[in-house]
Amino acid sequence: MIKECTDEELVYMIHANSDIALTMLLDRVCEAVLSTIEGIIKRLGCYEVEDAKQAVRLGCLSAVDTFRPDKDSSFRYFAKMCAEREVRSMVRKERSKGLSSHYRSVSLDQVQVRESEGIYLVDTIENHYPEYNPTWCIEKSNAEYMLNEYMQMLNEVERKICYLRLEGYSYKEIAKLLDMSCKSVDNTVQRVRRKLQRRFD
Repeated sequence: MIKECTDEELVYMIHANSDIALTMLLDRVCEAVLSTIEGIIKRLGCYEVEDAKQAVRLGCLSAVDTFRPDKDSSFRYFAKMCAEREVRSMVRKERSKGLSSHYRSVSLDQVQVRESEGIYLVDTIENHYPEYNPTWCIEKSNAEYMLNEYMQMLNEVERKICYLRLEGYSYKEIAKLLDMSCKSVDNTVQRVRRKLQRRFD
């Protein structure tokens, strides 16, 4: 039965102190994550495979501890990000110790941009994931705050209809879900629009 559980369900079980779930999740996720970040490991010049596997495992354990299911990402994606961060951290530590025997060549990611701050060229490469863009994070936070503020202005039925419309449901689907007529749904949507227009005026 536990084998059919999703990654997120296993995380929930781990938080309830299930060692079996932890073993299963790490076995399942670590190999998948290792294969997806293999290119990054090679690019960073990490040729000690066992060290890289250990860093990936540590990243996955960190992901188990810090994963929040209410965020907009799957556990596997979150574990990949944590593992990638752990591998980069491991490589930086090795470089700072001067253990060059672990690396076959010097690549651009070993060049320090700002030596005093320990920032490497690889840290300055543009990341296209919006959650790493501070401006996007601030705008998302502001939008969520405004949405919550606007939702407080609405009654319970208006809030339900508004959330369903935001999720892409049609008037007909909303009417069926809430056991209302399509006209009542339309009237409620128009009332919500008027309330929001008054808020902006």
